[in-house]
Amino acid sequence: MVFYYGRLSAFSYFHIRGIENGLFIARSAREGGLTISDNFGRVREEAISADQNEASLIGNISHEITDTICSKTGYWFSIINLLAAILILSWDILKRYTKWQSY
Repeated sequence: MVFYYGRLSAFSYFHIRGIENGLFIARSAREGGLTISDNFGRVREEAISADQNEASLIGNISHEITDTICSKTGYWFSIINLLAAILILSWDILKRYTKWQSY
């Protein structure tokens, strides 16, 4: 269970960061999966250190950075989401305020 939970939380987080930035990621873990993933999110090497067993992982990592959509255009998607959230909240507050004023 520890391996499965660790794979869903930290494993996914580091893979997404590697894909966004175009980097190879080497992830170590006390209990769970030691992984080396490339800049496209593919797992190149993997070892499991669950149940207090020791594990070692040896692999090659490229130092080159790949250009990605996020690195070229910036984080426009998150900015659009933030503006949409502000717009929806302000619309809801305005709607409630005008409804309260009508009484």
